[in-house]
Amino acid sequence: MLISSELPGGRIGSISGGCLEDEACRRALFLTADGPAVVTYETGLDDGAGTPSTLGCGGRVTVLFERVGPRLTPPYLEVAYRGREAGKAVLVATVVAAEAASGLRLADRPLLLVEGEALPETGELAAEAAVALAEQRTRLATIESNGVRADILLEVIPAPIHLFLFGSGHDATPVARLAASLGWKVSIVAQHADAAVQARFPGTDVLELGRLSLAAAGRRTAAIVMNHHYARDVEAVGLLLRSRAAYIGILGPRHRTDAMLSDVASSREFDAAAMASRMDMSRIHAPIGLDIGAETAEEVALAIVAEVQAFFADRDGGRLRERNGAIHPPVRAPVAAAVVRAACPLDEQP
Repeated sequence: MLISSELPGGRIGSISGGCLEDEACRRALFLTADGPAVVTYETGLDDGAGTPSTLGCGGRVTVLFERVGPRLTPPYLEVAYRGREAGKAVLVATVVAAEAASGLRLADRPLLLVEGEALPETGELAAEAAVALAEQRTRLATIESNGVRADILLEVIPAPIHLFLFGSGHDATPVARLAASLGWKVSIVAQHADAAVQARFPGTDVLELGRLSLAAAGRRTAAIVMNHHYARDVEAVGLLLRSRAAYIGILGPRHRTDAMLSDVASSREFDAAAMASRMDMSRIHAPIGLDIGAETAEEVALAIVAEVQAFFADRDGGRLRERNGAIHPPVRAPVAAAVVRAACPLDEQP
């Protein structure tokens, strides 16, 4: 979350579901008077003695405060931008607690890495970083050397999802718009990349099917086939099955998809032996979308984009009330220098 008096509302982003933001904004300048600071906010349902606290969200949130500005630009921003442009994940290692003898200070970034780059060092930190990138999960690591410890947050910033939309009809427009609003990279694959298609999808790449290459498609690539033209859809599905796209969604009834897959398998371009390693049919999602009773183009777009989001988050898209356990995976928190409580606007009575 970025806090600034020059921003509308004083901030961009959030650090909780709405309970902590006002409190953090009030205290940020004071807390960072002498440099970065770590604060743990108690959000438990009681204070340990059975007495309800002012914050009833149930948990703890540990926040690192640091100042930024023209002469205080965070060193990880350039690396984060570089990773996003390359479509790769980024790892940012941030010191959140350290003993003085470690030589590390709060908010130091001892390791900044774009996925695929060689680790610049060996040792425990490098090994922990490799695990975090492999799992694509942020984690807290305790690094110990000669009896001196430091807690380092290994933050994984995933590559943005790259969505290829095979189709440029009116129902593709809300899909592209909604996906772009989530920060995904959107490419429209059309039969002809003419001015009319460009105008219908401002701010997106428009590619011609005949010139498309999916050589770089990988685990953060999704594709949706919605040409409403059987032959073009067969061509698109064949191309996608020969790629390493992680998610392939097909609009339309199941029997239509079955027919297309049969036609792809019998085509001259299909080499069963060469394709065996890529023919993971779990990549195929058809009929596409979550079952939310969608009817209009906008509702269908919501169902489609929600399913793609659930897929890459490794969730089934079900109701949260039916989920056992925590909504978010637990992350071990460091011991903070200060523990505070704050009133939650959600609990305030009119």
